[in-house]
Amino acid sequence: LSPVTPNPLKSAENSANDQLDIKETSPQTPTTEVVQSNQFGEKTPINQPILVTEPLSLELELQHLFAETRGSQKHTRQQLKARLTKKIISKSRRHKALFYLGFGLLAAGVVGAGLWGVFSTSYFWTLKTWESDLQALQTNQTQTVIPKPNQFKPLEWQLKIYEPILKDEFLNEAKTLIALIRDTRSFLQQSGELQQNSGRLIGGVLAGQSEDLAEQILKITTQLQLQTTTIADFLAESKQLDQKSLSQSARQQLAEQTQRLTQEAKKIAATTKVLKILPKVLGVESKQNLIVIVQDQRELRPTGGFIQAVGQLHFSRGLLTESIFQSAYELDKVRASKIQPPDEIKRFLGENLWFLRDSNWSVDLPTSAKQIRFFVQESTNQPVDGVAALTFEGVRRLIQASGPLDLPELNEQVTERNFYDRLEFHAETQSLTISNQSVDYLSLILTKLVTKISQLNPQDQAKIIEALYDLAESQPLQLTATDVEVRRAWTELGWGGEVLQPPCPSELATTNCVIDRLYQVDANVGINKVNPFIEKKVTDHIEVGETKISHQRNITYRNQAKLDSWPQGEYRAYLKFLLDKTAEFQSLLINGQPAATDQLLQYQEQENQVIGVVIQVPRQKSVTVELKYQLSHQYQAPFAYFFFNQKQAGTAEVQDILLSYQPTLKPRLITPDADLSSQLLNFHFQRETQSFVGAAFEASAK
Repeated sequence: LSPVTPNPLKSAENSANDQLDIKETSPQTPTTEVVQSNQFGEKTPINQPILVTEPLSLELELQHLFAETRGSQKHTRQQLKARLTKKIISKSRRHKALFYLGFGLLAAGVVGAGLWGVFSTSYFWTLKTWESDLQALQTNQTQTVIPKPNQFKPLEWQLKIYEPILKDEFLNEAKTLIALIRDTRSFLQQSGELQQNSGRLIGGVLAGQSEDLAEQILKITTQLQLQTTTIADFLAESKQLDQKSLSQSARQQLAEQTQRLTQEAKKIAATTKVLKILPKVLGVESKQNLIVIVQDQRELRPTGGFIQAVGQLHFSRGLLTESIFQSAYELDKVRASKIQPPDEIKRFLGENLWFLRDSNWSVDLPTSAKQIRFFVQESTNQPVDGVAALTFEGVRRLIQASGPLDLPELNEQVTERNFYDRLEFHAETQSLTISNQSVDYLSLILTKLVTKISQLNPQDQAKIIEALYDLAESQPLQLTATDVEVRRAWTELGWGGEVLQPPCPSELATTNCVIDRLYQVDANVGINKVNPFIEKKVTDHIEVGETKISHQRNITYRNQAKLDSWPQGEYRAYLKFLLDKTAEFQSLLINGQPAATDQLLQYQEQENQVIGVVIQVPRQKSVTVELKYQLSHQYQAPFAYFFFNQKQAGTAEVQDILLSYQPTLKPRLITPDADLSSQLLNFHFQRETQSFVGAAFEASAK
């Protein structure tokens, strides 16, 4: 038998396996866990623990070691790849989300900007539309075709969408703009309708074809109430509009229209008051006879001018039934009684009898109207229920409103431009012969004027109403009546021609308010028509002292007449100053010298102290008149000073008022606006109506 030769390698392997088995089952055998770090710094154990055994053969140990290392690295690479893939997917998702979000925001921004651009365009287009409406309002184009309302509908539609979502001042601006457009167009529309109805009323009255007067008055009154509301809304909304968005011309137009509509509201209030008394004036219940005295302001007299003609307007049941115009000289001829004139007429006019043409000697129209009624009633045997005093300038402006007057009898046309020239041309002829009848030229013009007005269309007849209102406001037209209610209405409107005694305004009223009244009245006693050539400059110096208020008035007359012959020549005038009866008269100087005693008058008349003097101003010369008086008062702050300067009808002048006060006082309220310097207030007026100044004072902090 051959002996079995053991394989040394196999024996070694078996021996090793036996040893491994022994080691694995031996609980006391310590083990060491081998870990390795990957590129992320994470530590991972190797799958198989390394047994701490006896040293193996180098080859086996190397094989085992390399096998374990490759497995571990492969596993690590797989984990790393998985983690990288997961990160890439996560980043890709975030980038995609950010992309879509950015794209969405960009799209929303583009859409929003586009919508806002459309809104802004609509706003400014609507703004231009409103500026066009303002232009129509400024030029009083009430009959202009009003643009269709859909011109601002796009803006209004967008507002309905955006207002619930957005709260922005620009949206409020747009809303205010639309409201202003509505108000502007409503006013234009209402004015057009009002003109039509007012024109139909006056046209029907003058033509004797009036509809139901009460119904017409009610309709007009309702329209006036609507217009008052529209004006109030416009004025309130215009204050809310940011004017920076308006063009320079639009801002100017808005300021002008705001002022105009404020005056329009005053006119509406006056018209409403007139409508209440109109049935009485037009003789709805009983016949009424209105006398119109036509005064030539070129020969100035107390109520506005020398009485050149007289008109009789007879009304019955709301209609003009008859109109007659005659020369004042003609009526004086048929009057039988002989009346002694006032001493001033005797003294300065040299008349021994009182005539209708001089019956307006009292500056207070109701007082003069009593004498006028007496003379007219005696000459015509007709009752007189009211008196209207109308100057030549008033007639000229009515011709301007109605249009040229054709006089085919004389082959003439009278316009507002040649009115005075034609009057002067015919002045030396007391009467004209037309169709074998003697006719006064001025009476012919007035008759033609009434006929022309009655034949106008309603829109142009409404212009006559506007002209009459303006004349009453600026005094070429004044009114009084025998009926108490009617006379009170004229007085409240400021059209009554009375000597006024106003109270201290509520803005200035304090327990200590000093009222200073001054009414200067000029009467041309030179029997010429030189007043248009007289320039008059008035300056009042007022000083508020501790116990006295000193008032000095300086008047400069400059006669610019070029001829010594009639109707020009020297200006000889009787000046009257009406002061409060408590005033203390000090002096009256002419060219720096005291007035001659025989030329100076001083007397009391009702609640007034009257100072009178005669002056003479040669052609191309100047004369200065200085009046001084004082008012007593208790110097106790706070207190107010109020100066009321009543204006004579038929006059216009430039006036400056300089009001100085003590350093211990400080004005807290000044009306109207004035230039303020050291203890001095400077007011300037181009007087066409009544004027007043006032200041409320308090103790100075100094």
